[in-house]
Amino acid sequence: MKVFYTILIFAAFSINLFAAEITGTITNADNNKAVAGILVKIKNSSKYAVSDKNGKYILKGIPEGDHTLVISSLNWEEKSADVIVSENETPNVDFNITRREVMFDDLIVYGVTKSHEKITDSPASVVVQYPEEIKKNARTNQLAKTLSGTAGVDVLQNGTSDFIVNTRGFNNGLNRRVLVLQDGRDAAMPLLGAQEWNSFALPLDEFKSVELVRGPSAALYGANAFNGVLNLTSYAPRDVIGTKVSLLGGENETYRADIRHAGLLGNFSYKVTAGTMHSLNYSRSRTDSSLLEYPGLAIERRAISDDDRQTFSHYGTARLDYDFDFDKKITGEFGYSRSGNETYVFGLGRTLVTDVARPYVRLGYNSENINIHAHWMNRSVQDTMWLLVPGAPLLDDSEDYLIDAQHNFKIIDDLQVVWGVSQQFQMIRTSGTSIPDDVDADYTGVYGQIEWELSDIFKTVVSARYDRASIHEDQFSPRIALVATPMEAHSFRVSFGRSFQRPNYSELYRATPDAPAFNPYAPGPALIGINQMIADSIAAITGEPAPDIDLNLSGTRAQALGNPDLKVEENIGVEFGYKGIISDKLYVTADIYYNKITDFITNFLPGVNENIEAWTPELEGDLAQYNELAYDIVMDNLNARDRARLSSVKGTPTFVISNTNVGEVDQYGFDLGLNYYLTNEFSFGANYSYYDFSIVEADVTQPLLPNTSPHRINLSATYEKANAWDVTVSAYYTEGFDWIAGVYTGEVPSYYYINLSAGVFLTESLKLGLNVFNLTNNDFYQVFGGTYLPRYTTARISYEF
Repeated sequence: MKVFYTILIFAAFSINLFAAEITGTITNADNNKAVAGILVKIKNSSKYAVSDKNGKYILKGIPEGDHTLVISSLNWEEKSADVIVSENETPNVDFNITRREVMFDDLIVYGVTKSHEKITDSPASVVVQYPEEIKKNARTNQLAKTLSGTAGVDVLQNGTSDFIVNTRGFNNGLNRRVLVLQDGRDAAMPLLGAQEWNSFALPLDEFKSVELVRGPSAALYGANAFNGVLNLTSYAPRDVIGTKVSLLGGENETYRADIRHAGLLGNFSYKVTAGTMHSLNYSRSRTDSSLLEYPGLAIERRAISDDDRQTFSHYGTARLDYDFDFDKKITGEFGYSRSGNETYVFGLGRTLVTDVARPYVRLGYNSENINIHAHWMNRSVQDTMWLLVPGAPLLDDSEDYLIDAQHNFKIIDDLQVVWGVSQQFQMIRTSGTSIPDDVDADYTGVYGQIEWELSDIFKTVVSARYDRASIHEDQFSPRIALVATPMEAHSFRVSFGRSFQRPNYSELYRATPDAPAFNPYAPGPALIGINQMIADSIAAITGEPAPDIDLNLSGTRAQALGNPDLKVEENIGVEFGYKGIISDKLYVTADIYYNKITDFITNFLPGVNENIEAWTPELEGDLAQYNELAYDIVMDNLNARDRARLSSVKGTPTFVISNTNVGEVDQYGFDLGLNYYLTNEFSFGANYSYYDFSIVEADVTQPLLPNTSPHRINLSATYEKANAWDVTVSAYYTEGFDWIAGVYTGEVPSYYYINLSAGVFLTESLKLGLNVFNLTNNDFYQVFGGTYLPRYTTARISYEF
């Protein structure tokens, strides 16, 4: 036995003794400069290294024998090299690499099936942007604008950094019908479920991919993946070794500064980012009719001061990865943003958020077959939010916890399975300003998917998810899709799916002040002197002295009250699609869809909540016979909306708006996209979106409108000299449409605008960029209730070292 142990020890020592190193340098084939962040791996081994800022790499502990080195990077062509390692020798293997030209059929997406696949094989309508396109879009200074001009996508702007991002109809302020995920973390505010686009802790060009799935997606993602999912994936530290600094400035007192540094410490890699942004808000006061930009806007009680227009954001992240292997790692990240002085449009009017902090912690484990994500997130209003119409302050200190574990594997080569579970907790704390009582809610989801390659031509994907919630009924969301690829680079698909949108906490439990009732005959609040008016009318009838009457009516007692009995909105959709490459020059996408939406959650409106009683006068004794007279006199002194608002809340007359579930709507449309490469440098893009709807069922008192244009056309032309310069001119046209959302009812007139984007590489590391939004300075607004959008020019410089 001792001899056996001696042999084992000697063998282990010998292996270590004979282990060698492989070194080398990775350079750019175009200019022979060093390339950092390139992964070098021993094939069929866990050994790997990453090139440093000088392009050098070292693979340690390599045993004797024949090996194959493989290099991999998102932006560079893959290469391999055979090497022989022998005793007492340190081989040197250099690589001279070229930038990858990503063709349409090379685009890889993840979000549709939670597995990597070519975009032409995807069973849903999906678009993806990679780093080069994202960096160009970063010249706009706005993350949400990266999707502007995409077929079938609405990107509507209100203030300086307030956007609505939606697909396929039924827009509204604070839209939450598209689920937005940053590295798997739902970035929406827990209280309302909507996005604050200036509160992200990373700027746009810190994301290596931006992927939008259009259509019902609840089968894998659960609640609020109603019309789609936007997946934002940031760079891992080893993707961006080194330091980058960028500065941006422009009109509207705009400035922005960002810095990033990433490095390697053995198997650890780290990344630190920080930034700050400032701009002057487009939004202004509407406290008088003379200050309203166009007819139909609501007069507000709280003014917007000059200080309130100083929109700002300060943000940063710290991330640490530990790589066990090329495709197996643990990630920890802390992020923080503090932003404010942005004005948001939604059904109760405009809301001014003066100061909000958004810290989060994210932990993850990722490997080829197992992915685990966990996060904690907080939204804390440092000052107050203001409902501008009633002039009421709000507070928020809400938290969100989530863990999601996913496993994927293949039963056979042609049959892949994905399954997972998620658990989420949300704690809503508003200090009684918007929701009187604390709310604790929890959600559990279980999901699964089977992807089966039926043949070389046909593939089917079947997904389903079951969601249990403490604040609404349980939900089951299936999806089935069939993809046919009769020839290379041409695919057709048909899919059926269901999604749902859960009511947010404001819609369920809100209790906030609302605008007062106004006298329809004279300026000022309604019902002043109404008791005496009724008493005098009774005296005139009876010939007796006027009785003492007190109906406890006040025109300033007004509330917006939630409805805890709300059901989820449901969406069932059928979709047909085509993706194809024609003559290696033309990329075509076409999508036709039909959706049936039921149980719409209305905006806060008068007279819709059946749980809230309409007001009736209650004169006592002999005066009870005059209740009808009193009712008529009160109603005659109110406008139509205030008549519907007048309710009885716990026996007290109150002007109330609330919400309910109504209606059934069929919506349908198609999106057509074309990208044509005239030469390697000169390309054109064009897309057209058509949308229409029909109301199957609706409450006659509650009109339903999709707040969406029936026709949108986007055109672009780009000339690009690789690693030298580029210029793009884009034109956008939107046909006018009607808008209804709470207090905002009116028309968004037809509009068009032209954008210019240009960039130049002064050196490989130093880049300049220019973006001009609304080049011709047209007068238009995109949201009824929003403000006019002027020309906006920004210039950007970035340096990497």
